[in-house]
Amino acid sequence: MECVDNYIKKLDIQSLNRHVFHPEGSNPLVVYVVDGTEETTRNIMLYGHLDKQPWGVGWEEGLAPNDP
Repeated sequence: MECVDNYIKKLDIQSLNRHVFHPEGSNPLVVYVVDGTEETTRNIMLYGHLDKQPWGVGWEEGLAPNDP
């Protein structure tokens, strides 16, 4: 996350806000929001995640995020 934060800070995007949500028993969720202007007529959402597989319990027997 630090790598992504550093990259985003270097972009120097005006009105950028960072929000971190960490639900109990779950991985943290980081959301970056760019506030619109009065001229804004549309919203855009981009989605991504930093890992290849979600880490944690709940995998079926014989499957794990680090086993191909």
